[in-house]
Amino acid sequence: GSAIHCRKLDLEGNISITATGLCCLSNSLQSDSCCIEALHLFNIPSAIGDDGMKALARGLAHNTSLKSLHLGCLFNNATIPPAQWVAFSTALCDPSSVNSTFLSNHTVQRIMDEDDTDNVCPEDIDLYLRLSEQHPKYAARCKILMKHRHLNMRPFLQWKWDLKFLPVALSWFEQAKTCTTLNVQLPVEERHILEESDEVFESRVLSAMYEFVRGMP
Repeated sequence: GSAIHCRKLDLEGNISITATGLCCLSNSLQSDSCCIEALHLFNIPSAIGDDGMKALARGLAHNTSLKSLHLGCLFNNATIPPAQWVAFSTALCDPSSVNSTFLSNHTVQRIMDEDDTDNVCPEDIDLYLRLSEQHPKYAARCKILMKHRHLNMRPFLQWKWDLKFLPVALSWFEQAKTCTTLNVQLPVEERHILEESDEVFESRVLSAMYEFVRGMP
């Protein structure tokens, strides 16, 4: 509905929001026509529970426009349970397969409000958000390298790719190598995104290419 046609949606303090309502909002966020960039959900009822929050996370997973989700200060100062944080983590970086990681959300840069001291983003989610904010061009590649130490090339063989695909794969790795040099700025320090030497990265490339060539008919 409205999420499709506006860039900012402010539902702060709307205590009538239910899990069903967040499911509907989730469907709007997943629409290819959605252009919302900021979603304010301050002080919404904690009674929406796991179903509502997980539905919201699913909406994020398939959204490419939202940059800021203000989810702070839940009603009655409730805290977000671990299961709901896991849902948001998966939306930002689904590790179940390389393709799932690639199709995760790489645009959201903020989830919690800075003033909400009761709900602090887990470390992994905070890293994903900062990666999208500070290095949006490399976010997907970095997450793939972070979560998949061994890149399985068999799916490409199932698509009946021949050796013409090899330069494409090499080009991907060439661009992804930049991820080994990137840092993210944290509140009190700067840290490497990938703690990986050039030798380890090249070993990963050779391993993937060897598997691809070996699997050729």
